[in-house]
Amino acid sequence: MTAQKIIRVSLTLDEYALVEALALARSTKPNSHKFSNHSEYKIHLMGLVAESAFSKITGIPMQNDIRPGGDGGQDFQVGKKIIQLKTRDCNRYPYPDLMVRPSHAKADYYILSTWSPTAPQTTAFIGYTNHAELTKSTDNFGYGDRYVCKRKWLGDMQIMLDSIKEYLTQSNHKGNK
Repeated sequence: MTAQKIIRVSLTLDEYALVEALALARSTKPNSHKFSNHSEYKIHLMGLVAESAFSKITGIPMQNDIRPGGDGGQDFQVGKKIIQLKTRDCNRYPYPDLMVRPSHAKADYYILSTWSPTAPQTTAFIGYTNHAELTKSTDNFGYGDRYVCKRKWLGDMQIMLDSIKEYLTQSNHKGNK
């Protein structure tokens, strides 16, 4: 893969307040993250900050609903392609790899982002990979198998964002004819 360009995005106070409220609403169900040191609320907050930031930079609306069982590994859809964001706490994992449970690996593309409790309104998009590349390597860290794509093998986020913007521009142009 190419050298990575990390893209940092900060939410406004209003955007962050919406994310906090949504994280609180989603965290009322029993904890499904049995091996995490984070609360259910913090897990939702980390993911929602990244989803809101991704929505902000792409213009694709984020899912604001509350569904039992989560989103099924489908955070965003661009045309027929599904994108799943995976967010890691960069204070716990300063240089994280992208990891996905095999049962959750249903997307076409996966994006790794990081979040920090010291800057909770900000996320950093590290890179991306596709389903075929992600599913090449499995590891077990003591809490079940995970597909793992090493950080150094992730694609440049700017390439992903440019591709999305080009697709959306072409789609809008076709729709206006």
